[in-house]
Amino acid sequence: MMMMMANARSKKDEEPAVIAARVLQRFFKNRWKYSLRRVMRRRQTRLVLREIFFFVIFLGCFTSSAVLEVQDDDIFYYGNNVKGQLTTQEFFEEDSHVVKTFEEIRTVEEWYQWAHGPLLNTLYTSGTWAGGDEAPFPGYVFGIHKLVGGVRIGQLRVKKNDVCPDAVEFAYREGGHKCYGGAKGEFTLDDEDKRDFGDLDVPFTWNGWGEYYRSVEEDRALGEYATRRHVTAIKFPPPAFGVIMPNSGYEEAQAIVRDLAVGNYIDEQTRVVTVDFTLLNPGMMYFLVIRISAEVSHAGGVIMTYEAMTVRQYSYFDGLTWFKKLMEGIVTLFYMYYFVREVRRGRNRGMRYFMNTDAALHNINIVVFVFVCVGRLISMSLTPSEASVVVDSDIFYDFGPSASVRKISVYLNAINAFLCWFKLIRYLSYAPSMALVVGTLGRSAGEVVGFMGIFA
Repeated sequence: MMMMMANARSKKDEEPAVIAARVLQRFFKNRWKYSLRRVMRRRQTRLVLREIFFFVIFLGCFTSSAVLEVQDDDIFYYGNNVKGQLTTQEFFEEDSHVVKTFEEIRTVEEWYQWAHGPLLNTLYTSGTWAGGDEAPFPGYVFGIHKLVGGVRIGQLRVKKNDVCPDAVEFAYREGGHKCYGGAKGEFTLDDEDKRDFGDLDVPFTWNGWGEYYRSVEEDRALGEYATRRHVTAIKFPPPAFGVIMPNSGYEEAQAIVRDLAVGNYIDEQTRVVTVDFTLLNPGMMYFLVIRISAEVSHAGGVIMTYEAMTVRQYSYFDGLTWFKKLMEGIVTLFYMYYFVREVRRGRNRGMRYFMNTDAALHNINIVVFVFVCVGRLISMSLTPSEASVVVDSDIFYDFGPSASVRKISVYLNAINAFLCWFKLIRYLSYAPSMALVVGTLGRSAGEVVGFMGIFA
């Protein structure tokens, strides 16, 4: 108590000049702190505004080069019109006494009826133009889509098992259980039967009839790039026992389909039959790579699958015009800049920086774009060389592996589009009203995710 009274007395005894100096010192100290905070705030605001400005430019370039390019309605109509001809066209009355289409195929006989009717009618007649038997534009569909090379009908065969796994051994007056392939109907290379077969004078061979750009061995050497998954979720390697139909010529194609039926091309050991061909629209420069599969199910009957991929080939860029290519180049430069910036921030701030949600999503975006670029390069390497492709020849060119990789890169680019536009929400949160919405969603995210788990 005595010390407090002494201190109060000493402050009263101070000279007015000392008191004034202390007041000024406190004022300027507080003023300096306030000014420093204001300068830092202005600097931060300028940095944010500059980042938003460049991101908006980047988003505009990305949208014009990637998003708008695949929003062309003609891409949809291109594939959908061809699919309609092959899957909704009725079988010929001479083949089927009731109305049937692709979706109603359940038996091997109905597959032959479809091949003789809608398949040949679409590819080799004027059925897609003006009706009639002879095509006014040989080798064309809808008068504009050019058939590239020949059409391959191929299959995969499995061995017949002497013993059916897990089957009760009942007594038979003749023969016994019949089982083919794996225990659950799956296809493996160990179960594959490569022996010649058929009831014609010339048997169906594993290497196939006709000319191929790549042999069966070369196709299978591509590994996962050439593997396709069908409706039963089973992966199948490239088919063997191929029969190549011509680029044009209805009568020749009709004779081949007839020989397939007479020669018993599809039998009990057939696991899957595929029809592969590629169409090119020269005006759009899009390839339509089609595979039509008929799986002989482990449960009995035939399961049909139609798969079509409309993709750009022979070009790294998705766009054709110089403007679209320029936009894609600018987008690539932006991603390179963002990559370098993220590396620097990681070095300066440590690994904790990458644990931030915004940084993690941004880095995922960059990684996905790298996969997009790599996918395009791989797709180009798998595409048959331009000099070797004779469009109106009867050689079969398999664009399936390159188209599959290109399609995956398109899907990955869609993830880029989502992440880019999602990032825009973060920038909009600088507006007070939007910040309220974003903050509310962020705080309730944990509870909402847990609630949605009930319906998962």
